[in-house]
Amino acid sequence: MTRYTHDAAGQRIETSSSTLTTVYGYDSVGNLLTQATSGASEIAFSYSYNKNGYITYAVVVGKTAGSSESMVYLTSGIKSKSLENGDYIYTYEAITKDGAVTVNSFESKDNSTPRANLVLGNLYEGTFDKNNVITEMEKQANTDSGKWNTKHYKDDGYAFLNVANVSELTAKGATLWIDDAASNDKYILLDEDCKIFVRASDDDEDDYTEYSNIKSALRALGEDSNFTGTIAAFVDDAGIATTLILNDTYKANDKPNTNPSKPASTDVDSVKLTIKGSKGLIELFNKKGDALTDTTVKHSFELYQYVGGQNNYVKVDEGDYFYGVTPAFSVDAGHSYYVVIDGVQSNIARA
Repeated sequence: MTRYTHDAAGQRIETSSSTLTTVYGYDSVGNLLTQATSGASEIAFSYSYNKNGYITYAVVVGKTAGSSESMVYLTSGIKSKSLENGDYIYTYEAITKDGAVTVNSFESKDNSTPRANLVLGNLYEGTFDKNNVITEMEKQANTDSGKWNTKHYKDDGYAFLNVANVSELTAKGATLWIDDAASNDKYILLDEDCKIFVRASDDDEDDYTEYSNIKSALRALGEDSNFTGTIAAFVDDAGIATTLILNDTYKANDKPNTNPSKPASTDVDSVKLTIKGSKGLIELFNKKGDALTDTTVKHSFELYQYVGGQNNYVKVDEGDYFYGVTPAFSVDAGHSYYVVIDGVQSNIARA
């Protein structure tokens, strides 16, 4: 468990865990001057500011000892187990601040360093060694229901909410509200580059899909944005979420699919570009792998081209795209292309 200490002005002056202690120093106007970490990692920072209050340089003193801590949200059980140098290494799929990743967890063969069974859907604070293998995992408790907003959970570095009663999730600007935004104090502020992962109630228990914006993520929940389940958020010191995870269990929200030939979801998850002769042909798929062939659905369209000698791809066209209605675009021999449909980039194809 990580503990935080603040001074009378509300400034954090110490952060401590089982392996690390970080001490902070400030000047008379509240600018951070020093930051020193001791324990499993020995490193210090010294900051200097100009007259406008901007950092002009930072000096790093010391070196890490190869240990770091990170929040780990497990999205699978054990995927594999191997024996390396007399110790067991377990492999899991997880979401960390770096996105969807594979993590390795250590357990000594003689059980002197035991690894309790880790459970998907739980949030842990993991301690990583220099080889990026988890040596310790501490399960995090659910955030108290009275503290479901930024100002309360920012010091913990995370929020882990258990939404037991049916609640409506709504997005207003960069804020995710839990229930009616006008009548409660339950919300999560989202960074503009927040990574958002969703497991809808009709998905497999280890099937999490990443979305680039909160509105697309909420549409993936089902017929509406009613929700039960868990919400995990990794937050910075200002209480702004840089990663958001929605694990939905509200079965009544599942989208019925009475016509198997027509996908239940029209959200584009992948785009395939094929060049045949002088034309570029586009195929769209949802996260289930169903082809999206509804000619009435409007998609945004961008076309990028690379010509030998250029430094990068250049956008050469944009507009609306309707499957089977918008004509195939023309290509020039020897050039390379990719398209972006509803923000989803295709493969690169060469003419």
